Amino acid sequence: WDGMERFPEIQTRIHFFDKFYVFEEADYNKYSSTFSNIYLTNNFYFENNQPSNKYKKSDVFYIGAYVQNRSEDLLSIYDFLKSENLDVNLMLCCEDSAFISKNSNKGISFFQKPINYSETLEMSKNSKVVLDFRIKGSAGHKGLSLRFFEAIFHENKIITDNEEVLKYDFYKSENIFILGKDKMENLNSFINSNYKPLENKLKEKYKFINWFNSITKN
Repeated sequence: WDGMERFPEIQTRIHFFDKFYVFEEADYNKYSSTFSNIYLTNNFYFENNQPSNKYKKSDVFYIGAYVQNRSEDLLSIYDFLKSENLDVNLMLCCEDSAFISKNSNKGISFFQKPINYSETLEMSKNSKVVLDFRIKGSAGHKGLSLRFFEAIFHENKIITDNEEVLKYDFYKSENIFILGKDKMENLNSFINSNYKPLENKLKEKYKFINWFNSITKN
């Protein structure tokens, strides 16, 4: 679920598999001529994570690892959302003491020990909107992160800088706000408007068991 340029040593393992799946189209285009067993797929969601009231609800939520080349964009949208008097819960796994010190007065929750995946899902599904920022540069990717597919199941809206989502059948402008494409003056009304539900058939398409069945059908 990461771009191959982030973990290039994976190339030494590809030959162990009958089929090797990537979620980044650029990786497929680059490596499919070298490896005949590479296939393109997408991410998915786990349907066994049902909503609860364990965590307080927030307008906007983000959790992720600190990556320098996306931190500026993340902080910029965070400051904007706070200025709009929105309840924003931003959590960063970060060990960069200089970055933490510089931003310690912003209300960001910094942590060093990774949080269990089930816990992060509990937090995100209690939020109206989830932030998604892709990692840029040579080691980045445009393939859609797990957040998009989790949002399908939990019915979160998404604010993202990844225009790749326009290619997907679940894209609805009522649910997904694309930074750099959509007008910022409409962001607050986007957040405060209702989520537009997807057809059940479309939601079913992206759950884990269907993804698993599709790659094991032969």
